[in-house]
Amino acid sequence: MKDIIGTISNTFIEEAKASPRMLEDLAAMEKYMSESYDGRTFVELIQNADDADSSRIRVDCVGSTLIVANDGRSFDENDIMAICRSGSSNKQRGKNIGYRGVGFKSATTISTEIIIYSSGAYFTFSKSQCAETLGMPESKVPTVRIPFLFDEGKLEHRVVVKIEELESDGFTTFFIFRNAKIEKFKEELAGFNSGWLLFLRKISNAEINLPSKNVSCKVIRKHVGDDLLIKIVGSKEQWYITENSGVSLAFRYDDEKGIIACNSEDAVFHCYLPTMDKTGFPFKVNSDFSTDPSRKHIISDDITKDVLEKAGELFAEFLIRVTAQKEEKKISALGLLGSHISLGELVSKLEQQIDNQLRMKPWVLKNNGERTTVQNVNYLPGWLEQEEKKQLANAQPQIGYNLYSDWFYEGIEKIEKLLSKYGAIEVSQEILRELITDPDKANALGERIAAKIFVYCYRGVLADPDKLGGIYIPTAAGYLKLSDTNDSSEIGQDFFSILSTMLSPKEKTTLSDQYAVFGSLKKPGKAQKKPTASPVKLPSKQMTMAVNKWKSPIQNCLAVEIYEGRSGKDVSRKCEDYSIESVDAMGNASYIAVKKVKSIGDSFALSEKEYAAAQRLGENYKVFVISQDGEKVEYLYITNPCDTVTLDKTVKEWEFICNSYDIPEQKDDESDDTLVDERMLKYLAADYFVSNQKAFLKDLLAAGEMAYDASLSDMVEKINGIVDFYTGETLLDIKNDQIIMERSKKNAIKKILGL
Repeated sequence: MKDIIGTISNTFIEEAKASPRMLEDLAAMEKYMSESYDGRTFVELIQNADDADSSRIRVDCVGSTLIVANDGRSFDENDIMAICRSGSSNKQRGKNIGYRGVGFKSATTISTEIIIYSSGAYFTFSKSQCAETLGMPESKVPTVRIPFLFDEGKLEHRVVVKIEELESDGFTTFFIFRNAKIEKFKEELAGFNSGWLLFLRKISNAEINLPSKNVSCKVIRKHVGDDLLIKIVGSKEQWYITENSGVSLAFRYDDEKGIIACNSEDAVFHCYLPTMDKTGFPFKVNSDFSTDPSRKHIISDDITKDVLEKAGELFAEFLIRVTAQKEEKKISALGLLGSHISLGELVSKLEQQIDNQLRMKPWVLKNNGERTTVQNVNYLPGWLEQEEKKQLANAQPQIGYNLYSDWFYEGIEKIEKLLSKYGAIEVSQEILRELITDPDKANALGERIAAKIFVYCYRGVLADPDKLGGIYIPTAAGYLKLSDTNDSSEIGQDFFSILSTMLSPKEKTTLSDQYAVFGSLKKPGKAQKKPTASPVKLPSKQMTMAVNKWKSPIQNCLAVEIYEGRSGKDVSRKCEDYSIESVDAMGNASYIAVKKVKSIGDSFALSEKEYAAAQRLGENYKVFVISQDGEKVEYLYITNPCDTVTLDKTVKEWEFICNSYDIPEQKDDESDDTLVDERMLKYLAADYFVSNQKAFLKDLLAAGEMAYDASLSDMVEKINGIVDFYTGETLLDIKNDQIIMERSKKNAIKKILGL
């Protein structure tokens, strides 16, 4: 091996002497590549170790010397040449992780004197030795180009002892960084966790021993049929991985619950090792994506498009397999699709591909045991409880035949919404109405279900005897046609209880006026809050920047929710009951209908479905009323509108009109310190910036503004590039030779950096 290294060294020395200009170009390229790969040295070392069939990787620190060792295949001539010549690696895409053969240049950000020990020989890449050998300035030569044989006697004794110790433990290849930037390397490892090992082919054990940072990660891979269950040793953390055609999906797994949602921090795309791009859903996606040089971000090209399409196919095929075998602990993977945790171009493309596949593939299990496409499945409305749905399906086989299997409900929350999204059809009100116009069918349903059908399917026509007369209701004398009842008829207790609970006072009055049998409903109920006699136009709470007239009403409502510390999600495209689902820090859910008015105080309308949802959800239902046509954006919330404002029914597809409501007194304007650019707050994270960028931002925030000169142009450009990538906005502006940041953006960055 020493002879091979000597030959390679002489070859490159002669090449450099013959073409010094080329060497200068290589030095410039190395500088650019090391900056591009900044923060990824350990990533490159771990993926190279995996490609060398290592099962272990270990990091040790001896004084100012950093040692990274693996137990894989020892270096040969091809490996040395691959490091020396950028892009000459013989690694193949799809078969190896680090196929480009250029990532090792990132190591020069840690040290400019790198020693490699493998196959019984030491050799070094040294900027100073290269410059001295060629008689050139260090600034004109690269570090990683010419390998020089290295005398191990020049190593500190304690470094040699550590290498011998590791070698006796089975480690075969050592990367030794002299005068290393240990703290910088530790910053790289700040986010290191077991997730880095999930998609590696061989490495199952990583150990890091650095001053004030000791981490040990070990995984056990167990094959489960064609899939893989990975156990993180020393914790309860497990991941279930399914793979096909070079694409993998990884789900968090619990022995009792089965597949569960992972943390937002873990929900990222992997290109074998984690990138900084979110999948948008609480699971991981791994493949040989196209990435930028740093492998931090995925590039949207044809290769990535193909991978995302395969990811959609894989998800659908996984569900087909799970439903075929009725694997209860895995079907919950479907429920993860209802949990958006981030947005973005890649997220949208992944969601589109999954949606396309779930619309086409026969993954849905019906009550009769048949597996079919989602368009051939019905579901019952959400106002029926699950046990009531089962009871209805059993009582009415003609309906139950096409319903989705109860088995889905056990493992998936909000299954109806997901099925509806992919094309399933809700059982129509017309079909449900027919059930209580037949005494035998109504009797088979039971009083509670019959009462709910009465409320939800007929509440819009309570004053119309032609529509109600043919309905059968439970009485002491059995099921009677409503037109045949009188004031002596005694309504079934459960039926009466449902009507008493779910109908508004006004609806009870209307019903009892039409039919004497309902006279007992007409009792004093919960008094409605009277609206103010004449609404006064007062500007409501304003948040310039976070809320503005250029956004849609729903976007503005989401901005307010985020500003108030809640997490909102736009569901308007797939839900007619409300526009936004929101959850506060305590896990309390709110369901918000967004209504735009010309001026605060003007009337707004609730649709029949919104009104029914408001009655059902009570205090959890809100109306967000917003005016954004004028110079100022004004808004207010109305909680539980069925009980707190007057809603007049009009004959326009049964909308419920609110003509008046209380407007809170105006509070003092918010100080500028409350203005936060919510887009930056939502889509940026501290780990998107490297250490020197974070330090620069902290200094700028402390100073307020900073004098600009050409030496800072690269810093400003890179920070703006990162921010633009995630938010579509810039962060830093240059005005009058000063670097400035808008106050709303400053407040967002302070929160992001934890200041």
